[in-house]
Amino acid sequence: MSRIAVFGQMASSIREVGAAAREVLPDLQAAQDQAAATADAVDQSAERIRARTNEVHAETSTILGQISEAVRAGMSDFGAEFEMQLAALEAGEKEVGEFMQIWGDAMIDLGQGNETLREALKGMDPRQFEERAQEIRRQVQDGQASAEELFEILQGLGTATAQNLARVVAALRDGKATLDDVIATAEQAARETGPDSVTGAAAEGLAETLRELGREGLTP
Repeated sequence: MSRIAVFGQMASSIREVGAAAREVLPDLQAAQDQAAATADAVDQSAERIRARTNEVHAETSTILGQISEAVRAGMSDFGAEFEMQLAALEAGEKEVGEFMQIWGDAMIDLGQGNETLREALKGMDPRQFEERAQEIRRQVQDGQASAEELFEILQGLGTATAQNLARVVAALRDGKATLDDVIATAEQAARETGPDSVTGAAAEGLAETLRELGREGLTP
């Protein structure tokens, strides 16, 4: 076979490959576009879920805050034990069902007459505290939660575990505790309250954030 014939066959093969590639390329582009659209949809869905979680938590926190204020104002006969249990509920350290079993039939006045706690908290999503804990862990993993923000979350929780950890962090700032003291206390708090509680997620995130700061030679 002459060189001209060989080159002719090569050119024909190249043209065939090019034609095949042109047929495949639109399919590849369409697949890439579909993948990008799917990723955007997933991101938007996750954002809606996060927004709804924050909205539900804000609504519940308002109701729980009203109940706590009513207790402090003497509008019920509840004592310190109830306030501790209410704080544990908001921190995700106590399940909603367990709380209702003990306190659901207790009466309270939130300004609209007496009602049971079960009625006051009607419609409260029992999974919302676990979802908030998941959101905190996601923010820590994505580097979106600072040690200061995690500390503020713990400060806002009324449980003994959260408040003890908050006191150790305050002692660190006053030079009366070391970074290792805070990390150890945070790790213990996370173990005691579990990863599905708000306290546990914030404590675990704080320990992780502080370890990273320690490796970088920084302090919160």
